[in-house]
Amino acid sequence: MVDEGKIKVTNVNDWFKDYHSDTEKRELFLYIDFAMKYVHARGYCVETFNPKEIEILNNSINQIKFNTLLKMPEDDYNYQQKLINEDILNSSALQVILYSKFPLNTKIEFLKEHFDEFTTFLPETDIPYYRGVIERGASVYFTEYELERVKRENDALEKELNALNDNSVKSFTKKKDLSSMFSNDKINNAIYKKINKMQDSAFLNILLYPLVFLVLVLVYSFLAFLVRHFGL
Repeated sequence: MVDEGKIKVTNVNDWFKDYHSDTEKRELFLYIDFAMKYVHARGYCVETFNPKEIEILNNSINQIKFNTLLKMPEDDYNYQQKLINEDILNSSALQVILYSKFPLNTKIEFLKEHFDEFTTFLPETDIPYYRGVIERGASVYFTEYELERVKRENDALEKELNALNDNSVKSFTKKKDLSSMFSNDKINNAIYKKINKMQDSAFLNILLYPLVFLVLVLVYSFLAFLVRHFGL
């Protein structure tokens, strides 16, 4: 859990200055996607994907904090979706650039035109995802892609075990626990408390307006009663 009193902070740019395996990089990108999806669900988008502005707290890659968030318009769903799609595209582009060690100012158009040349730097399992987002404009969260991929692996494993019909093998073979793999909200709740407080405030305001209106109506009715019966 995030300990506010003793937070150690680095950023994604500095994290990549040290050696990390592709597995570690991939886990980091999944947690960045978790955080992005979390803020989207609360009405915010990411202003910049500059890796210097994406923090890793306490040296834990599951503690991701975006420094620059923008409130999305509440009454324009189409524009919200446009901003979300742009975030997914920009996040994917950053990931490809970091995998390939290309300059951070590499344009998305360049990635799209030369995507096949970048595939040699990417995990083989994720090439369809990045191709879909960067080349074809798909709007899919990386974590959703991973969830579906793991589900397919689980289904394939289950079919193999059923074909073997060997209970001893089944008892020693465990499928991946998707519920634990795809739940990071407890940590994000702690990191993005300000967003949640603002949401709570907005919700209270929504409840407060009808209450104020009701009080005014009651006061007006009472004054009208006094005037009508006592001539005040």
